Amino acid sequence: MNAQKSPVHPNGMRTEEVGALKTNEVAQNDSAQPQPLRYAVDEARAILRMSRAQLYNRIAEGSIRAHKDGARTYVSYQELRRYVVACEERAARVCSHRR
Repeated sequence: MNAQKSPVHPNGMRTEEVGALKTNEVAQNDSAQPQPLRYAVDEARAILRMSRAQLYNRIAEGSIRAHKDGARTYVSYQELRRYVVACEERAARVCSHRR
């Protein structure tokens, strides 16, 4: 079998992963468990499929906004969505310039 891989976005996510994050809110509303409002760094980096160092670099450069609660760093669900959409828009602009 020759499975074709979907395009990869600048953040390293495949198209279906980006779509899953965008539609996750709808799917979560159908389930019994509420959507978490914020994620710890390790949870956020797993969702974005990037290393811990990459996530902290994005936070330091201002691409991803994080907040502290005591000694812990969190990223909100809305911020994860905003970042993924921004990456998609940036990738679309790059692709349209190449044509």
